Amino acid sequence: MDRRTALVTGASSGIGRELALIFARHGYDLVLVARSRQGLEDVAAQARGLHAECPCDYG
Repeated sequence: MDRRTALVTGASSGIGRELALIFARHGYDLVLVARSRQGLEDVAAQARGLHAECPCDYG
């Protein structure tokens, strides 16, 4: 299976969050960027629930 990856900025809220979840529903792996760590963790958990690969690294 050929998997695609989407980079989504502003992923912790609003349009960015919704786009991340849409991509996850369509089988994309995600690279998420946001200023809110908690919001990012929340959307990453939802994406994983949709079977998207979404590793998180907080530097």
